Amino acid sequence: MIAAVIITALLTVIAAQIRAVGAAVVLGVVTVALLAVVAPGVVTGAGHVLAAIAGGIGDALTHSSSGAT
Repeated sequence: MIAAVIITALLTVIAAQIRAVGAAVVLGVVTVALLAVVAPGVVTGAGHVLAAIAGGIGDALTHSSSGAT
């Protein structure tokens, strides 16, 4: 199963390098799905990091639009 994750990740990189957007997106989704099966903590952790980044950006936008300094 780990080999499948590595192979799909490499195929994703190759597809991105040759600018095959559709293939890169599909392979990227497959890679993340396989990674979620093999190591669910990694995908969950990445989701928490992205949520924290998005929350920080939202807080900054709210702070800047309210006129506070």
